Amino acid sequence: MLIVPSEKENTWNIYDAVDNSFLESKLVIPYDRRFCGSSNGWLGTVNEDFTITIYKPFPLAKEKSTIHLPCLFPPKAEDSEDEEEEEEDVSEEEEEEEEDEDEEDVMSNIGETYDGHVYKALITTDPLANPNDCMVIVIFGEFRDLAYIRPAKDTKWTRINVKWPLYDILLYKDHALYAIDNQRQLECIDISDPCNIKVNLVTTSRDLSGCVKCYLVRSSKGELLQVERHLDSGEDGVTKHQTTDVRVFKLDFDGSQPRWIEIKSLDDATLFLGDNSSVSVQASNFVGCYS
Repeated sequence: MLIVPSEKENTWNIYDAVDNSFLESKLVIPYDRRFCGSSNGWLGTVNEDFTITIYKPFPLAKEKSTIHLPCLFPPKAEDSEDEEEEEEDVSEEEEEEEEDEDEEDVMSNIGETYDGHVYKALITTDPLANPNDCMVIVIFGEFRDLAYIRPAKDTKWTRINVKWPLYDILLYKDHALYAIDNQRQLECIDISDPCNIKVNLVTTSRDLSGCVKCYLVRSSKGELLQVERHLDSGEDGVTKHQTTDVRVFKLDFDGSQPRWIEIKSLDDATLFLGDNSSVSVQASNFVGCYS
């Protein structure tokens, strides 16, 4: 099932991809803000105080549908005055008024950024079915840093410190976090020990000409796939959401160095690609799916 925005506020249409039709019933979600993540049946959203809420829109009977997570490294409230005030020309009362106004402006600007504070959020497994294995991993902040939390174990977020973050894509596979940065380099990040996080470069950057959106997918066979979706940039240089070409690559470990090799067939697989998470299913197991 896919949820698609409707014209009514906080109400979503439910789309059945197998039958290629919308259900008559609607889904009402009690949040009027952007969803920063969606995986394993859960949605993530950032609150005004920079705490994060993950929400399950289709809970089972008597099942908890909301989990509240702590504050995620909010931007610092720094006063950036560039000019010095001439004390002899300004009274103490005027100074206090200006300081109050500056503080209000700074806090107002920070409040406006909460909705976009998290670029992407990944929920590794259902936190109710597998609480001890669940992690919420996020790309956040101006420099697209990484952080994670284990809802059943941690009371605060752990930042993954790397020299040059700017991450764009995440995938959790076989207890390892795979991430692609804005240079299209693939890194494997071992976060099993919060005190000794290891970052290993798997593949170097690839030359991608034109406008290309990439996705990471774990195939039903356990292979790591990267899908390139080439978009029409248009004559005016403005990117259009029109796909002109799709290429699929598999991470090959046979040589001395892992490398991406292009594949021409998905065999019995169907891929569902999304901004936050992508899924591969065996086509023969689902009516209406094609490889």
